[in-house]
Amino acid sequence: MAYPAGEALKVSGQTIVTPDGTPGNTDEVVAANPVGKAALPTRAFVWKDAKATRYAKATRYAKATEYAKATEYAKTTEYAKTTKDAEHARNAADATVLDVLGSRDPRWNKPGEAVLGERTAKALGVGKGQHVPVRFTDGTTVVLRVGAVLPDDPARGDFVVSRDLVRAHDPAALTDDIFVPGDAEATDSVPGTALHDAAEYALADYDTDARLTESLAMMLVTIAVGYSVIAVANSMAVAAHGRRRDLGVMRSAGGTVRQLLLFSAGETALVIVVGAALGVLVTLPPLAAMAAGLSEATSSDVALHLNTGTLATAVIGTLLTAVLAGIAVTAKTLRGRAG
Repeated sequence: MAYPAGEALKVSGQTIVTPDGTPGNTDEVVAANPVGKAALPTRAFVWKDAKATRYAKATRYAKATEYAKATEYAKTTEYAKTTKDAEHARNAADATVLDVLGSRDPRWNKPGEAVLGERTAKALGVGKGQHVPVRFTDGTTVVLRVGAVLPDDPARGDFVVSRDLVRAHDPAALTDDIFVPGDAEATDSVPGTALHDAAEYALADYDTDARLTESLAMMLVTIAVGYSVIAVANSMAVAAHGRRRDLGVMRSAGGTVRQLLLFSAGETALVIVVGAALGVLVTLPPLAAMAAGLSEATSSDVALHLNTGTLATAVIGTLLTAVLAGIAVTAKTLRGRAG
């Protein structure tokens, strides 16, 4: 993944163990590097309404027995209503799919517990101490207690559980890049792995992503500006041609060809400058809103930056094209009237 430059500096001094020709790091690689972040990602269904709490109680009562036994018990006891809620909660319409991260960090690696980010906890409607049923890829539903709700942190994850829990229910899951602290020794003794300086690797990955993004943006800007230049030039030419009678009147009043051409150029330049200024002012609020949204989504500072060079090039290119089109049509019109 690509790292913002500021985030990349946070891993300065660390060594990163990455897959080399393989889709991910295996448990053998993790065992060879016992120190450092080794996140094990998976996807799971997580129930998010109040019914999930009653389902959690029923599941704890069943003590991991088959669902059929729990249902039969519920039919003859006060848990009948709970069983109905359990069936409802098992419906995927009442669940949301989340990226669940298995961590070996002692702060989060606690059996039976999950650590949630504030945004995820709010979306699920749960808080610290409550229980959430989680269905893993093998079809097993596990009830987890929310051990903590912490500020959003992309480095930690939005829904973090014990690494052993993820491995038990998703044997095919592969570990993300392993970040080994500077005071520990990383190894690439396991085939299919490579070692990198974490900060340099992150910055290089970020630079590649930024370069590709900039290339795509420049291509889109070029296409958009190109069509805009054609449209503006055509509009200015039509406007100049439509004013041929006005030009005839000004010519009869003593206006020289040079004066009329300068008048046409000035009028066109004024229209383009005003249009460019209004265009920039109209786009600033949406761009500021996007920056605020990205800042909230990534839990980092995202400021609004305008590429003044690109903006100036687009405006000047449009201005020159429009002025030349206006002058050319005006000159042709004046020659026609003189003939």
